[in-house]
Amino acid sequence: MTFQQLKYVLAVANCGSINRAAEKMFVSQSGVSSALSDLEKEFNTTLFIRGSGSTGTVLTKDGQHFLKYAKSILDRQEALENFYSSQKNPVKTFSISSQHYQCVCAAYIKFVNQMSGSEYHFTYKECGMDDVIDDVHALRADLGIIITSNLTEDMTNYYLNRRNLSFEAVTTIQPCVFLSKSHPLASEKSLRVDDILKYPYVTFSNNQDTPIDFSEGINKLSLQRNRQSIITNDRAAMVNLLCNSNCVSTGSGFLLENISDRRLISIPLEDSMERMVLGWVKPKSSYLSEDGKLFLEILHSVVDEAKTYTRRIWDKQW
Repeated sequence: MTFQQLKYVLAVANCGSINRAAEKMFVSQSGVSSALSDLEKEFNTTLFIRGSGSTGTVLTKDGQHFLKYAKSILDRQEALENFYSSQKNPVKTFSISSQHYQCVCAAYIKFVNQMSGSEYHFTYKECGMDDVIDDVHALRADLGIIITSNLTEDMTNYYLNRRNLSFEAVTTIQPCVFLSKSHPLASEKSLRVDDILKYPYVTFSNNQDTPIDFSEGINKLSLQRNRQSIITNDRAAMVNLLCNSNCVSTGSGFLLENISDRRLISIPLEDSMERMVLGWVKPKSSYLSEDGKLFLEILHSVVDEAKTYTRRIWDKQW
């Protein structure tokens, strides 16, 4: 397998034709076709269905899977070439893959603001826990941020160990209920699971086919199943549902003064029997870069800010 073969795969996938890809890359059609055939023999698979006319050349299921890795490898090749092409003014590269949590986003904003004057190419991706783990393992991300709970801990550790990744905790979190300030339960100091079972329960999922081991909800509620439940993969829709109805959701409870919707509050869930831990993931064999250390330092600071503001919410200082 060569970089050139991977470039041919990407070009043919984008063009939908071996002939058009060859023209675009200024090489012969036979050269591209031969390179793809050699690659398919090497991996004992079929990457493309060769068509003609309107059917074109399309990726097989194996080809779609192969293309994801090919793109990742080529992106890393380009990053490496860019880094060493100018040693006098090297371009900073740093990528984060994270589940969607406001603390992480807020920390990333502060991190970027500290890069004023530097030339950089950064990546920030929000996705489900399984994709975070895959991104770090495939080196598409330098750092992954996830939250584990009783529901996800065993399966998460299994996947991390299989991929030779380590998990380091940032903080342990009290599971909470998210709801609006106008909700009938908004005046309560704490809640129990039974208190919220009669209200519509909203669950967020990046992928609505995500297995339960990688879901972001809390075990007890997920298993008991509220009488009314809603699944959404749009974070803004979820916030609007919570702020404009009697819907509830559960999670970390963390809110940030300058980022969170001020109509939204959280209340501790005292009998969830869950242990949630926010932490970061990296390959066991790699060291944290200076940018990685800086980001984690900022993340710890933002988490402390969120704890302080959230306690004010819990004390009804709104």
